[in-house]
Amino acid sequence: MRKDIQNAGIAWRQANPDPRNPHPTTSLEMDLSEPREFLSAQHYHWDGICSGELGKNSEPVQRLVWGHPLRLTVLLRRGVLVLMDATHNTNKGDWPLFTLMVRDEHGVWCAWAHFLASNQTAELISGALTTIKRWCQGLPHLRYFLTDDSAAEQSAVKKAFPGLLAEELEVFHCLCTVHSMRTLDRKLKAKKYAAPKKRPLSAMFGCTTKPGCPAEIQAALEATSSDPEMRTYIEKDSLHTSNQWALYATQHSSLLLQITTTHPVEAWHRRIKYGTSKGTKSKHGFKGCCMTLHEKATQLDTERVAATSKWRGSNLSGTEQYLEMRRFPVPIQKLLPDQLDAMHKRIIAGKAPPTLSEMSCSCSFFRKFLLPCKHIFHSDYLFQSITSEDWTAWAEIFEDGGYEVYETMRTVHLEDREEETHGERTRQKLKVGTVLEGIRARVFELGKEVRELHQQKTFRSGRNGCVRVDALRQSRQRHPGGVLLRARRQ
Repeated sequence: MRKDIQNAGIAWRQANPDPRNPHPTTSLEMDLSEPREFLSAQHYHWDGICSGELGKNSEPVQRLVWGHPLRLTVLLRRGVLVLMDATHNTNKGDWPLFTLMVRDEHGVWCAWAHFLASNQTAELISGALTTIKRWCQGLPHLRYFLTDDSAAEQSAVKKAFPGLLAEELEVFHCLCTVHSMRTLDRKLKAKKYAAPKKRPLSAMFGCTTKPGCPAEIQAALEATSSDPEMRTYIEKDSLHTSNQWALYATQHSSLLLQITTTHPVEAWHRRIKYGTSKGTKSKHGFKGCCMTLHEKATQLDTERVAATSKWRGSNLSGTEQYLEMRRFPVPIQKLLPDQLDAMHKRIIAGKAPPTLSEMSCSCSFFRKFLLPCKHIFHSDYLFQSITSEDWTAWAEIFEDGGYEVYETMRTVHLEDREEETHGERTRQKLKVGTVLEGIRARVFELGKEVRELHQQKTFRSGRNGCVRVDALRQSRQRHPGGVLLRARRQ
């Protein structure tokens, strides 16, 4: 019975072949021409390039870039932070698939552009990014680019977005913290590196100021002083690139604190490869890959419309203690009950209430979302410190917008004197230098005034002496014995 069912399934698949799977005799040129026809029929922007160079299997190096005009407009509008990652096993040719994603106003991550490349080289990736950049009018709002720790992707981003050299704004390249941590675990997997490995991890997640990060990495260098190879690796890949993977470099931006990994892109790639067993090679051609992406992107467009309709208008459970929470959008309401639960755990654990001079906190949640955290709720639980004006100020953040408000919001946290940052010391030096320059200028002015007064005094004294000599000569002419008489009196 089971054998008959298997035979029937094989016969049905032979009679109804999957249109996404190319014929075994299909050439590479034919396989590349089919997706172009499909993309043109679906009104996509696409661009196919053949560099003329030879890659693996002695085949020409090529790439295929595409994006729908409606989705590219969202990439243009919300492209302040762009995520990019690559995945394999999406097509029979085993070309890596690259995806660019951004978060829209309602918190939905969508794939706005894709490209396939025969080789994962910086030249092919930068060329594809340049094409997408041209379609999106140069991506004028782009400020941050988040990828994994691939050297080819890092080099490609620098080439596609040169910054001030091309009279553009600088694009800050961030590295995924999860990929950076995995690379560190892979390089320092030996037991003897267990202690030194904790130092870079502490620098990545624990340091919120720049001076603390090099100190942790320097401690790791000292711990690996007996291993020159590992010491060179830590110095090259950790010390000189800490501003790309350490969280201290993102403390100024709530957007960067919220998004530190490429997980949204990886989740999208798992979605398009759903049904393909791990370790099984895909049978889809390039057209089949494009068809799958088009189908999944259409479903995602429907989810975006649903998220827009559900942005407001619902009161979630867990907001009964603070009815003012219902003034927030639904996705924001989902965040605050977790902070209430954390506040109750603090009380049960017997932790002391925080000392807050105003309705702000230095914890990670408040820095991310600028909303009441467990510490603020703890203070309000004991002292009723949250006022209606505070709730109004928090609700006004989302009065005319959604998650895009975090694209321009910045936070500045002043540390204690004992943890004074390098930037504060620099500002103090500049301030003292300015005061000293003012003092020097004033001393120069006073010296000039003193010299002028001395010259005037000398001139007056000399003029008075001339007057006395003239008067004495006149008196001699009138009274010849006057001088002798005056001498005798003296």
